[in-house]
Parts: sequence; C-alpha cells; structure tokens
Amino acid sequence: MIDFYSESLINKLFRSKVQQLINKDSTLVNSKYKDGTTALFVALKYKNLPTYLILSRF
Repeated sequence: MIDFYSESLINKLFRSKVQQLINKDSTLVNSKYKDGTTALFVALKYKNLPTYLILSRF
C-alpha cells in the first residue's frame, strides 16, 4: 500500500517530468494518442488538476 506521503511524492515527480518534457518540446501538449485523446483530456478525465494546469499554459 502506498501511503499519502509516497503518493504525493510520486505525483510531484510526475508533474516535474511532464513540465520538463513540455519545456523541451511544447508540441507534445497537442499530440494525440491512437484514439485521438490528448494529455490534457486525460488530465481532466482523471481530475489531475496540477497536470491540467501545466498543460493548459501552452
């Protein structure tokens, strides 16, 4: 079982990685999966507000 601290750390690391990738290539924000969805859609679907905020700035 992952505790709250570990979960928070994992999410923070994930957001940091997302930010790094977008800083290198901002076109990733609009790239689509095979089914046509974007990372922004996935962030909204899973109610990941911090990731949504990162993605929506581009």
